[in-house]
Amino acid sequence: MCAKSVVWNALCVASLACSSGSLTAMAADTVYLPCPDYKPGNSWRFSEQSSHFPSENVTTVLSVDGDSIVVGEVKKITPVPDRQIRGTIPAAQQQTQMMLLRRGNTVYRTAFSMEMAQTGQVNMKATIGPEAGMHECGDLPRSASYEQTMAMMGQTSGQQITIVNEPVGRKKVRVPAGDFDTVVVKRVATTSAPSIPGRPSPPAPTVTSVYYAAEGVGTVKIEISIETVTPVFNTKPSAEDPAIQAAMNEGLEAMQKGEDPSAAMAKMQALAKSKEQAGAMVPEMRPSTMTNTVELVSYALK
Repeated sequence: MCAKSVVWNALCVASLACSSGSLTAMAADTVYLPCPDYKPGNSWRFSEQSSHFPSENVTTVLSVDGDSIVVGEVKKITPVPDRQIRGTIPAAQQQTQMMLLRRGNTVYRTAFSMEMAQTGQVNMKATIGPEAGMHECGDLPRSASYEQTMAMMGQTSGQQITIVNEPVGRKKVRVPAGDFDTVVVKRVATTSAPSIPGRPSPPAPTVTSVYYAAEGVGTVKIEISIETVTPVFNTKPSAEDPAIQAAMNEGLEAMQKGEDPSAAMAKMQALAKSKEQAGAMVPEMRPSTMTNTVELVSYALK
C-alpha cells in the first residue's frame, strides 16, 4: 500500500499536464511551454499507457473569471493487478478539480481537489506554494521549488517538489488526435514522499517528463519515467497473527471499495506494536522504474 501511495503521488506530479497562448519572446532564464486555450467548454481527451494505472482522461475548462481558471478532469482508471495485494483492485473513476491562475505569460496551479466516484467524497485536497503556486505552462523557470500541503484520508501531510525545466527543441509528433508541430520541454521533478508527523518519510522519487506541446492546443504527448524505491514488507509476523491479518484484510477491502482504510490500518499497526512486531514490519527498499505515455486522442475548442 505504501508503494502504491508513493507511485500515486509521483503520478500526481507527473501529470501536471501543462495543459495557452501564442509564442512570445522569453527571458534567457525561462523555458517556454505552450498552454492550451483556456476558454470555458474547451476539452481534451487523453489516453495514458501505464504499467500500473492505465487510464482515459477528459480535461475540460469549467470556468474563467478574470485571471482565475478552473479546470476539471475525469479519469477512468483500470489498475493492473498487483501481486502484493490479494485479488484485483477494481476499476475506478477519479474526478479532479484544478485551480489555476494566469499572471503575465505564465499559468500557475494553486490548488486541486480529488475524489473517487465510488464514494462521492473528496479524498484529497492540496494547496501549492509559495506565492502564486506551481508553474503550469507558458514561461517556466529553469528551476524552482514548491511546497504542497495535502489533506487525505483524515491526515494532513507536506510534500516538497523541486522541478528543473530544460528546453529540448521542436519536433513534429503524431498522436491519435493528429500530427502536431510541438515545443519539447524536459521536466525533472524530485518529489518528497508525503511527510506525516511521527512517521519516517520514504526516499524521494524522481519523475522525468518530456512534454510535447502545440500552440493553441497545449500538451499533446507526455513521456514519463518514474524512478523510486518500492518498500517490500516482511509480512510473515502479521500472517502468523490472526488479529493482525484480519485488520490488514479489512483495510485492503476498504481500499478496493474506495473507502477510507486508515482506521483498519491504525488498528493493524497498534496490534503489531503491542506484540513487539513493529520492527519486523520495517520494509526493504528496492529501486524500481515505471514508465507512462500520455497521448492526446481528441479535442474540442470553441
